[in-house]
Amino acid sequence: MTNHVSRLRLHTWTPSQFVRHLAADYRKSEAWPTSDLPTISREILADIALQYHEEHGLLSSVVENEIQAIRQGAILIRLAHQPNFLPYMNLIAQMVYLNVARDKSRSKGLDAVGIVLLVDHDVCSNRRFRVAEAWDGMKAGHVRRFVLEASKYSKHPMFVAPSPNEEQVKAHVASLLDYANSLRGQAITLGFLNPRDEMPSNLISLSHKIMGTDIQFKSLADFSIHGAMVLFNDIWATPLIFIPLSRVIPHLSPAYNFIERKLKSVGDNNDLLWSVCERCGVRTVLGSIDPAGGCTDCRDIEELLPIRKPYPSKLPRVLFDDLADYVGIGIAGGTTYLSGRDHLAASHRSANSADIPVRHETCWTLSKVPPSPASDIAYRFYQAIGSIPKSAERIVDMMACGRHSIADVIVTPEYLTATYQWLYEGLSTGDLVSGNTPSSHWTQITNIKCREK
Repeated sequence: MTNHVSRLRLHTWTPSQFVRHLAADYRKSEAWPTSDLPTISREILADIALQYHEEHGLLSSVVENEIQAIRQGAILIRLAHQPNFLPYMNLIAQMVYLNVARDKSRSKGLDAVGIVLLVDHDVCSNRRFRVAEAWDGMKAGHVRRFVLEASKYSKHPMFVAPSPNEEQVKAHVASLLDYANSLRGQAITLGFLNPRDEMPSNLISLSHKIMGTDIQFKSLADFSIHGAMVLFNDIWATPLIFIPLSRVIPHLSPAYNFIERKLKSVGDNNDLLWSVCERCGVRTVLGSIDPAGGCTDCRDIEELLPIRKPYPSKLPRVLFDDLADYVGIGIAGGTTYLSGRDHLAASHRSANSADIPVRHETCWTLSKVPPSPASDIAYRFYQAIGSIPKSAERIVDMMACGRHSIADVIVTPEYLTATYQWLYEGLSTGDLVSGNTPSSHWTQITNIKCREK
């Protein structure tokens, strides 16, 4: 039996600390037992990445070179996350962390690639990936919401649900432009923007680019993540690679079999998989589908929804997802939120008992968030009225915790480069990496004592 290194390996590390431990692992041959693991071919993984970036119109020379590094065996540092629509700042920061760790690895002679594994097999009922929230003093509760409609597909995986149609995409572009006008109007009213200053000339074209107006997306998941890909692969021109797990899963059967066999050998009988109905695409409990009649959701439906096929008939649950990253994809380490520690700890414990390898994971949150148009306006706004209304506490707290959408930065293009540089520099020094989540942050933005109205 191979003596895999499989203790609990969860930490809160700066990128420099993370890379130092990756390099130490790399020097210990027993920590990299790749030859006896059923790991996906690098050619297949690279082909999936190349096709995905090509479909999004984001196959730059920088991205192509990075994909070539995957083919040649570079170590993989990953973030696994749902393909969030207009992502919030903490998620953007996690992606920037990958770039910082990748650059620091290469400076130490360790060839590394940062990859975002898109968990696009989560179901559409998950509001977190479909609903982006940003501050807007002109809206109820000072919350502006950008919503992807998926009511007909609440039980379907994201990669099964169709992309918004042409009219819906136009509406999303219009909502970005309307948000830009709203923030501009508030800035003028508060006296720190000259009304003669024109809107940025590239705002309309940028909004269309973020929403992928000219692209035929294959799924709701693909449309949802496109804006983040534009930021990282076009506007910021970074080498970050995005890979949808729905396209990797069909190649991971050997890894799943390996993991299942190992877990069952020690009596671990966790539910490891979901089933996907071949008739209607609904994700349901394994074994609940009658091949002849489909699942309970579609048996009595005369006209099934138009679902994109083919797709995997079985999808991994959390434990399989976590362990398949190590066994089937062969990642060297990963980054995640503090909240990801619990499910990773459970997965690592199961792996320990079954001699399944795990890798270092750094679990952290931002110690502070970058300045943004919305936070600047909010400060002046609440300063002017003398307090924060009770109804607005939630969104202000979200801004201070980094859980607000990056939409306000997108519609104020002059902030875009500065935001990336601020995050990159702060993560490089380690100043932004925190292992604690204070109970309330919102006074950090406003410095105004909240009084109930």
